Amino acid sequence: MRRLESKNRNEKRGSILVIAMIFGLLILASAGILLNYGVSEKSINQRHFLRLEAQAASEAAVEYGFAQLLSRWTNQTVFKTNELSTTPLTIPTSATNFFASSNVDVSSMQVQGGAVSSGQWVFINPKDPANLLDPQKQKRVFTRDVEVFGMATVNAKAGDRSQDPVNAYCAQLFEVRDAPLFGHAIFYNMDLEFHPGPSMEVFGPVHSNSNIYVQAGDSLKFHSNLMAAGDIWHRYKPSGSKSSGHLGDVSIKDPEGNWVSMYDGSGDKNSDSSYFDSSLGDDWKQEAEDRWSGVVGSGDHEVPNMRAMNI
Repeated sequence: MRRLESKNRNEKRGSILVIAMIFGLLILASAGILLNYGVSEKSINQRHFLRLEAQAASEAAVEYGFAQLLSRWTNQTVFKTNELSTTPLTIPTSATNFFASSNVDVSSMQVQGGAVSSGQWVFINPKDPANLLDPQKQKRVFTRDVEVFGMATVNAKAGDRSQDPVNAYCAQLFEVRDAPLFGHAIFYNMDLEFHPGPSMEVFGPVHSNSNIYVQAGDSLKFHSNLMAAGDIWHRYKPSGSKSSGHLGDVSIKDPEGNWVSMYDGSGDKNSDSSYFDSSLGDDWKQEAEDRWSGVVGSGDHEVPNMRAMNI
């Protein structure tokens, strides 16, 4: 009887040991799976960060190309359709210092420009929301496009599971516009002053590469854009203040065909604070956008200093 009890106890102990070993193996297997999963996730995240770094570097290569195109188009009188094949875009030497602390292989960076299009005339529709803040709206401009391609390689960090480099590519379209002088009713390279006594109306875009000063004895109406690379002032230029004899209405037609005055409608007409112009300071940019829907702009709206088109 005692032998039978002893045998049963030994069998139970053996069964418990087997169960404990099975559970132990399951725990070890689970730990191994979790550890492998964690390492895999770390590797995936590292590759993802490298891919983002490579993408940013390829975009930087394209930006280098844009900067060179802007410089060439600004300073060259002729820009042929094969310009970028005869005189290719390059990565500047300054890129080496800029990417020195990164994983980017600067020697692998490339930038290449495609063929320059022959160009076409385009009307910038003022009613298109995409053209809201376009300083060339309500004008016909001559546009030419060129596609710029960028490429960059990022090397994996030491110790990464995958040592393969990451390559990224980028392509963007660069558009250049020519707004010829005959596209404006009035184009002026210096300060432009409007101080008429009798009623005056201007049909067509107005642009100054400096400041614009307006006041009117009777009324002054602009049927199209009023743009200045500098500031727009409701005052006399010589005195820098308002003329009490020229407090007539100055208004600009918005894209919907409504006449919108520079006067706020209720304040003292001899006070700068009663008018919407550059004297508003930091508020001028937003106020002009809200009031005229983009047809009135100054340097605060990034209106460019325009050069005559070479034709």
